Amino acid sequence: MKDMKQLELEELKWQQAGAWGKNFELVTPEGEIVASLVRPSWWKEYTEVDAPGMRWSFERKGFFRQHIVIKAIATGDEPARFDCSMSGGTLTFADGRVYHWKSGNFWGSKWIWATPDDQPVIGFRSGGILRFTGELELSQVAAQTDSLALMLFL
Repeated sequence: MKDMKQLELEELKWQQAGAWGKNFELVTPEGEIVASLVRPSWWKEYTEVDAPGMRWSFERKGFFRQHIVIKAIATGDEPARFDCSMSGGTLTFADGRVYHWKSGNFWGSKWIWATPDDQPVIGFRSGGILRFTGELELSQVAAQTDSLALMLFL
């Protein structure tokens, strides 16, 4: 299995693991599964991500001011927090780095992670009829981003 640094230059795609489930897989063009995203419960807003050398949990909390708590499963550390808004949200890391999640087009079929000065880092284009897929577009800024994997999974 390849690590995340080797995958930065490949065309990656999220695909739904089954026709009706909420589980997804990150795959290469050759069909190799790089990472998996699993929702163990239908009732709880909790997701686990398993990738080479990384295991994280994402849990949505709050009612009026929703946010997502991100934890490393092995250590329990919280490397970042995502604050939701009506138009996307903001990912804030413990060291102060900030990225914005926002719509990349009028139709809402493309979403991007952007730096505070509005440079796109990662773009997601959704598609699929019976099974959801999401194509990834990595920009030049993505190669210099330490937290690329966390943004891919969130």
